[in-house]
Amino acid sequence: SGARGSTDAKGDLVFYTNGGSLTERLRIDEGGDIDVGTGDIFFSTAGKGINLGVTSNTDANTLDDYEEGAFTPTVVSSSFTPSYNHQFGFYTKIGNKVTFEIYLAISSASGTTTNACTFGGLPFTSYNGSTASRYAGVATVGSWYNGVVAQQGVPHMYISPNDTGIICVYWNGSTGVQMVGGDVDGNSFLYFGGFYQAA
Repeated sequence: SGARGSTDAKGDLVFYTNGGSLTERLRIDEGGDIDVGTGDIFFSTAGKGINLGVTSNTDANTLDDYEEGAFTPTVVSSSFTPSYNHQFGFYTKIGNKVTFEIYLAISSASGTTTNACTFGGLPFTSYNGSTASRYAGVATVGSWYNGVVAQQGVPHMYISPNDTGIICVYWNGSTGVQMVGGDVDGNSFLYFGGFYQAA
């Protein structure tokens, strides 16, 4: 039993564990590359991690969070209730930057269609900044179909500080107005994505 390290014929430094037979676990080749044969790299002490672009640990340059996942986006209004054929949301989070995609297909809706709506359900709360520079713009990609919005051009979207919802404003021919229930009622589908800074 136990572990050992040795160099092989190529000059690589190889580390083994011995549970009855030797099993290679880690290799440092002659060029300096590290090959982890099995297992994961983790840190047992808080505040440690992978450091990029520096020679010592500094909090601002430590890559301490990477996530991929799914969430359920919704249309949010105090008096408007949609029914969905599809609700798909996907995200990647690196540090405090969140990139996301949303696809919604709305089959029908009930309630008041004249009140303002937002897209809710983002996976992380946005940074709570105190200035307008902390509002995150959302790039629209793919498709947006609805009899009202489609005729008025591409909507503009943003995320307020300390929020998990997206506000949508579009041009109605004379001024910018916030999306209301009637803009995303039955037989609408929306596909868009963007990014923002998480808290």
